[in-house]
Amino acid sequence: MAVRVVSPDGSAWVVRRRWLPGTSTDSITTRFGRRFRRVAERSGDGLDVDPGCGAVLGEGIAAAIALIAIVLLLVFVVIPLLVALAEVAILLLLAGAILIARVVLRRPWIVEAVEADGDAHRWDVVGWRASGAACTTVAQHLEAGLAPAAIVLV
Repeated sequence: MAVRVVSPDGSAWVVRRRWLPGTSTDSITTRFGRRFRRVAERSGDGLDVDPGCGAVLGEGIAAAIALIAIVLLLVFVVIPLLVALAEVAILLLLAGAILIARVVLRRPWIVEAVEADGDAHRWDVVGWRASGAACTTVAQHLEAGLAPAAIVLV
């Protein structure tokens, strides 16, 4: 839940609750696309497929085309799909573990306000509801023109 506000001096802010302290700002689709391109670049280095010595030339060509099609299907569809599914499973397990750790161990949530030029301010708030209320409070204070350093969350 990211809230976008504009302060009276015209600076744009994004206020949100962070799950992890050092995560990147890329979306999951951007990261998946980057990873998929890397896998495709590594595995698409030219396939040295020997068409074989079939008794009939047509059978050898058909077998080579089928083999190339199978390899390409594996390289560009099946393997990336399996990698993506494994990453989603790991992400879900990690998200569940983080949620349980934050709730059971009462770890603070990070409420973050980031200005358009990259200036960021962070507050640690214990509790899911309290951090949601803190996001709203910070957004209201920024919209009213209060400096982020002057915002004190109780």
